[in-house]
Amino acid sequence: MQANNMQDKSLLAASSVDEQQTDDIDDVPPILTILYQDEHIVAVNKPSGLFVHRSFMDRDEKYFALQLVRDMVGQYVYPLHRLDRPTSGVLLFGLSEDIARKMGQAFTDKTIKKTYYAITRGFLEGEGQVDYPLKEKLDKFG
Repeated sequence: MQANNMQDKSLLAASSVDEQQTDDIDDVPPILTILYQDEHIVAVNKPSGLFVHRSFMDRDEKYFALQLVRDMVGQYVYPLHRLDRPTSGVLLFGLSEDIARKMGQAFTDKTIKKTYYAITRGFLEGEGQVDYPLKEKLDKFG
């Protein structure tokens, strides 16, 4: 009886260590790669699952691209556009309020062209463009 009780205690202790290590893994911030940087802008590769900045939808989130990039470059940054949380891709930040204003106007005036690429299932014969809205709900294949 005594041996079982000691064994149960050591299993319980090991279990709590495993849970603590798992919690520590969850505290690791996402890694963003700087793709380009000059004195005006910085471009990073945003992974899917990361919000660009705080919003009403992020109550349980700990990391945001805005803060991660700010910490990487050592100064305040201004998001020039957004990518939805499930979307990965190039995310641009201005390094000054003036640049953010000018780039914002360029996006508004559509003098900057954005192109989105999607990974899809299926095949196309030949070459072409698919102009079809994305499905909002995922099926059993994701």
